[in-house]
Amino acid sequence: MIVLHKSALLILDNEKKEFLVTRRNDHITQWLLPGGKIEEGETVEDALVREIDEELGCSVLKKSLEFIGEYEAPAAGRPGQIVNIRLFQGQFSGTPEPKSEIKQLGWLSKTDAANEEVSEIIRMKVIPDLVKRGILK
Repeated sequence: MIVLHKSALLILDNEKKEFLVTRRNDHITQWLLPGGKIEEGETVEDALVREIDEELGCSVLKKSLEFIGEYEAPAAGRPGQIVNIRLFQGQFSGTPEPKSEIKQLGWLSKTDAANEEVSEIIRMKVIPDLVKRGILK
């Protein structure tokens, strides 16, 4: 089975009740976490800094990154593939805007754990873990 290794950034609102998600402009229609594939020779953190710049037009302060957790589930829009996401929180500068392959930004809350428009990894793994740990209220 193919495993896609990705890094992602958790961007919470001020009340810690919602987090930022993206929609791509390709065949993958579900909401995804901002971030992306770790390229050959890249560290997880370097991939995250690059991907957030490409997707959202924001700069991430690499030294501020805090590891939240590692999650694995079937990959959205890729039958027979698994996605492994390493999720971080950290400081960034700039206002997130859709760039590159991103067509839309949105916000999700803990109530979206049953929303079929949300990728399985977010619904089944990320939201329950963040709520359990008090990171998402």
